This record gives sequence, C-alpha cells and structure tokens, in this order.
Amino acid sequence: MEEIDETSKAYYNNLTENQKQNDNKMFLSMDLNGDGSVSISEYVEKLGKMGFKSCNNPKFFMELDRNGDGNLDFEEFLSLYYLIKSDGLMKKMEEASAAFEMGFSIAETIVKISNNGCSIM
Repeated sequence: MEEIDETSKAYYNNLTENQKQNDNKMFLSMDLNGDGSVSISEYVEKLGKMGFKSCNNPKFFMELDRNGDGNLDFEEFLSLYYLIKSDGLMKKMEEASAAFEMGFSIAETIVKISNNGCSIM
C-alpha cells in the first residue's frame, strides 16, 4: 500500500489547480457529516452508492487508514481516489493487452488505446 500512497501523492501534486479542486470536492462529498474526515460508515455508504464493489469493504478501509484512527484524512483518501480513477486506465490496459495477444502489433495496440481515450508513451 505504501507504493500506492506515494504514487497517489505524486499524481495529486502534478494535477492542475482545477483537478485538485475536483479531488477535494470528491473528498468533501464522502465526508457526509462534515467533520473533515471519512468514517468507515461514510466510506461504505458512498462507495456503495457509486457502485465500487472491489474496494467497498472494511478490510480495504483499514488498509487505507494508515494512522489507524478509524477515519480517512485527505491524504489517506487520495490513495483511494487514485485507485478509483486508475480503474478506467486499468481497463484500457487490459483491452490493449488482449488486442496485443490477438495479434495486433504494438503500434496498433497503442492506437487502439489512444482511440479509447487513453494515451501511452
């Protein structure tokens, strides 16, 4: 999880101010009671409504809660949000991998990814 934490921080630090504001809005939307952190009940409720099943469980929450206080602060939330946002990228990579295995060249695979809204290079 430490690698994900570091990657999510680097990702966030390279966002535009507008993108950072959007990330903050997402955090605030999960903080249902407005106390500045996301509790496990808020986490489960919000992710359930959003349809994220793979990370919507208490065990995953505890992995994200690095300081063990029972809540996610903004930095801990960034790891979750990075994983959620990366889900689309992972699906594109899986599609590209399947295309490559089906005999498409690397160039054709890169074009396929690019045409689907993801660019690699």
